[in-house]
Amino acid sequence: FWDDHLTQEEIDLICGAYEVATGIISRDGKHQTAVRSWWPRPGAWRSCGLNCGYWSRDAEGWFQNRLNAIHAPGQSL
Repeated sequence: FWDDHLTQEEIDLICGAYEVATGIISRDGKHQTAVRSWWPRPGAWRSCGLNCGYWSRDAEGWFQNRLNAIHAPGQSL
């Protein structure tokens, strides 16, 4: 069986997504979390100005800048 769709877990792995604590605790005592990722998740990419249907020079420039920032010392999400 072949499936050409990625699961949410696979997408999160590719994007480097993980949950982080927000520091907010709900009334029932649960700690709130948010999802952060090193790379844009599909919904964010679809709605950004770089998504023009093909890999453009601007998209490549953004990618290279982001990659350099990730490799820089002390980088955080």
